[in-house]
Order: sequence, then C-alpha cells, then structure tokens
Amino acid sequence: MSYTRFFYHLILRTKAGRRTLDLEHSEILYAYLATVAKEKGAFVHLINGMEEHVHLGIELPPTMAFSDFVRDFKSAGSLGLKGRECFREFEGRGRSHAAFSCRADDFQGVLNYIANQRKHHQKQSFADEIKMIAERIGVNFDERDLAD
Repeated sequence: MSYTRFFYHLILRTKAGRRTLDLEHSEILYAYLATVAKEKGAFVHLINGMEEHVHLGIELPPTMAFSDFVRDFKSAGSLGLKGRECFREFEGRGRSHAAFSCRADDFQGVLNYIANQRKHHQKQSFADEIKMIAERIGVNFDERDLAD
C-alpha cells in the first residue's frame, strides 16, 4: 500500500499587481476560487489574500501533476472573475505565480501564515513578501516577474 500526501502553498497575483480584488467581496472571491480548485481536483485547506494577490493552501492527489492543476486553475479562475460585478476592475491574472511544496509537519505554519495576510501586509508589501519567501526557501527572485 502507498501512503502519499502532497501539500502546496500557491500564490497568484493580478495582472501587473493591480489592486483589483476588492477585499469587501473577499468571501465571494475565496468561495469561488475554492470551488474552482475543488473542481480541478484539489483539497482546499485555506484561501486568503489581499487586493493584488491570493494565497492557497492546498493538497493534491498523487495522480495529479501540480503544473496541470496550476495551469487549469489559473485559467478557469481568471475567466470566472472577469465580468463579475463585484470584481469589475479585475483585468486578469499575472503571468507568473509562486508555488512551494510543504512538508506535512510544516503545513500548519503555512496555513497560519496564509490566515494572517492582512496583518502581514500592514507592514510588508507584496514584493517584499515574495522576496522574503523566495529567500527563505532558497529560490532566486527576479524583480521583473512583478511587472507582468
């Protein structure tokens, strides 16, 4: 018998990092994104974010390629937001994303981080957040990725 669990922290931004996700409607946004993620095969632990980005704490089955999930989720999620009255400013998603696999015993800490997004961003910009996360896990960060 095989025992597998795959935990991920996925961060998506809006086109050019514009603040087009009205926090007043965040419950609608997160419920919609959770539905899309579930339809694409993910188990959603938590979604939270700010006006220009969202964080997802998800688990994928071992039969699903993470890259396939991200491609399908980004496409469906973006299409579904365009034209919605409460997200009329939304122009689309950014080209790039950030994604990190998590050890099971570290995942609760990731979920706590996601849950406290509004607190983090009182003191830290999105750019600083991504730089800090990339540095922490040893990924080379390219500032140009924030321009898309």
